[in-house]
Amino acid sequence: MSQMTDLHTAPVYDEPSPRLLHTLFFMEQVCLGLTVQIAAIVLIAWLVPGTESLFPAALLHIGPEEALSALFCSISFFLSEPNRSTPLRIIGWLCAGFTLFLSSACVLHGDCVLPPGIAHLFPALASPDRLLAVQTGASVRSAIIFGLLAIISILVRSGATWANRIADFLKIAALLIFIHIFWEFLLSVTGILPVDGRKIVSPELLSCLALLVGVSVLRESALPLFRVYIGSSMGSRIARWLLPVLFTLQILREIIRGHFTHIPSVSVFYSLPILTTIASLTIFVLVLFIALRINRLERTIRDLTLRDGLTGLYNVKGFHLLAESALLTSRRAGLPFAVLFIDLDRLKQINDTHGHHIGSAALTETAKLLANTFRENDVVGRIGGDEFAVAGQFDELTLDSAINRLRAGTASRSPELQRRFPLSFSIGYAVAEQDSAESLRELIARADSAMYHDKSSSREMHLPA
Repeated sequence: MSQMTDLHTAPVYDEPSPRLLHTLFFMEQVCLGLTVQIAAIVLIAWLVPGTESLFPAALLHIGPEEALSALFCSISFFLSEPNRSTPLRIIGWLCAGFTLFLSSACVLHGDCVLPPGIAHLFPALASPDRLLAVQTGASVRSAIIFGLLAIISILVRSGATWANRIADFLKIAALLIFIHIFWEFLLSVTGILPVDGRKIVSPELLSCLALLVGVSVLRESALPLFRVYIGSSMGSRIARWLLPVLFTLQILREIIRGHFTHIPSVSVFYSLPILTTIASLTIFVLVLFIALRINRLERTIRDLTLRDGLTGLYNVKGFHLLAESALLTSRRAGLPFAVLFIDLDRLKQINDTHGHHIGSAALTETAKLLANTFRENDVVGRIGGDEFAVAGQFDELTLDSAINRLRAGTASRSPELQRRFPLSFSIGYAVAEQDSAESLRELIARADSAMYHDKSSSREMHLPA
């Protein structure tokens, strides 16, 4: 009962591999480092007059409070990692609090206005002439994201489950706001939306937001919503490649749709069906690809449960399952059906004399001989330690031919292999009678009995007179 409970209460995600965790940690450090560099360059350009010409003009489109927020938010994420000492983590929380203070001031003013104390300390940051270049429409939304990230940085390392869950929902909110800003920027620069320099986030600020939101999403999460993307299972791997593919396709679709609607010679009557056809084709290809991957996964799982690990042949379960299906198919089609029972002679003697590794090699060699002797649609399995079975559409003539091929293949083995572990088989078979209701187990039992008769006959032939 406890095992069943564990199965039903088990999480729907799997733990990521250590290698993947190491890669994610490296990506976090790179994102934080890039954010700090961008924020530092922006602050230098604002604090030191005359340095504007040294940097791209687009950097001046980032407000000073946004640069400070990005800088202190990056530091808070960096210092709030689990391996940091308590003083460093406290400094990280203070940086997060300062980021929350800056973002709250920006949201309350509804513009890029620094708090009075900071503006008094750094008058260059509050220069009205320079603030004219900053986008006022985008500042509030970016400030909200910085504020959410600051709260996430404070909550995520508190250790409480409720705090981690709140942080997860704040991650979703920050991610949605960022996606909205990103779409607005992309559709504007591609000419689909009218360009308004006072409302669109600059590429540099968009990069900072993307890096910080990415770090927050990559951090440890209490919800399976985020953990599913860092798992090591097939579902997680499909999610990792499918998410960017779908996101890219959505971007391409909107860009194509926007340009279609701006072409005078292409009316809506033609453009919408064309876009719908492209979208339908894309969905068809994606579903086909996913179905093929899942089918391949199912075949892999089936092989793991139905095949013998040593020989690669079907195990007892796999043999009975597929042989039953083959028997029913043969009866419906009125075709002959038979079962062969094959016993590898003297396996115990081989194990005792040469060791179990040679005995395993003998079993593997037998499996290869059987696979080369019988047809692809025949069911070949290892149903015991030294016992093999073959089921398929055989009559007595084809059975005799197959047995002769098996014995000829055994005799043609190289002298070296024959010296190391000689192979010989005792074989019996049972052919299903027409219109007979004989079950597979009964056929196997008859074939087993015939095999023992063949083994007894062989022993009598080798007895001394």
